[in-house]
Amino acid sequence: MTHKNKREFAIDSSRLKARHFQIEDLQILNELHSDEIVVSTTSGTPQTLEETKNELLAIIDHRAKYRVAQMAFFDHGGNFIGRCGIIHRNFATDDDYSYEIRYAIHRRCQGFGIGAEMVFSYIDHIFNDPQIEIDVITAGVRIDGHEASSKILLKLGFSYVGDKIFRGNGKNTRMYELKKKEWLETDNAGTKSSQRKDSTKIAIQVIDFDSDLYQKSLDFRYKILREPLGLIWSKKDLDGEESQSHISAICNQKIVGTVVLKSVSKTRIKLRQMAVDSHLQGNGIGKKLVLFAESLAKSQGFQEVEMIARISALDFYKKLGYKTEGEEFEEVTVRSINMIKNLS
Repeated sequence: MTHKNKREFAIDSSRLKARHFQIEDLQILNELHSDEIVVSTTSGTPQTLEETKNELLAIIDHRAKYRVAQMAFFDHGGNFIGRCGIIHRNFATDDDYSYEIRYAIHRRCQGFGIGAEMVFSYIDHIFNDPQIEIDVITAGVRIDGHEASSKILLKLGFSYVGDKIFRGNGKNTRMYELKKKEWLETDNAGTKSSQRKDSTKIAIQVIDFDSDLYQKSLDFRYKILREPLGLIWSKKDLDGEESQSHISAICNQKIVGTVVLKSVSKTRIKLRQMAVDSHLQGNGIGKKLVLFAESLAKSQGFQEVEMIARISALDFYKKLGYKTEGEEFEEVTVRSINMIKNLS
């Protein structure tokens, strides 16, 4: 759902932007909180509109009282994609207060590394705001089947501190914490620094169809582009790939990005199957792939590049000079739009 609002965005990352919730956000928040798939990842149950309204009012009140709260996250196309933020809660006794981070992602956005980017951008915002005095952030993950959330926390530099059973729901929960001092000293999460370092060693190259690298790239494309949507390869998806140009980003003998070029006419070529390892997004790999593909296309005499871009990546392609054509539509269950770039 596209949500237009003139209020200032406090967070603006490569794919996301966020602002504080307001009462006008009731419908988009209820769409998130009434989704059984979404709430199953947050240990909750689907909410009625009235229940969501009460929670929204609590979020607004929480910010007024503690300066921090859940924030509304959008992609650069204005589509609401989820919430992320801190709640001030009592974990054990009246004397033991903690700041806990929580988040929820719209089902259409799950599996693309957006959860990690939401949490990362929110934490970085909080820890770098001199008016917010929070030294430690905690996070709890239910042990029964929520491994993805644990991986996100560890990736961002959280440390496991033990298990706890809460009085409210009786659920066994794995607890993590992140200290402000450590976050700032390790350049906003230790793994982020190492990822930036690794990204400088990446080689972009054309790979042969039906080679071992091609098969690995096919597996990679499936993992990033199809599996999160619950889709499998169809014959139509792979038809004609033997005559197309396959480009991969390779780091330490591992494929971390791919893009495919398909001839449309004598002067136009299509950029398709663009994918980057979700743990390395934001490090310039996608840009390197696109620029390499454009250079290759130009050397082969093509004058224009077209593509079907996901709305969540719209801003990325606009920065590279691509322009939209026509209206939004749905492609493999994802909101998308046609884009084009003149190479001359």
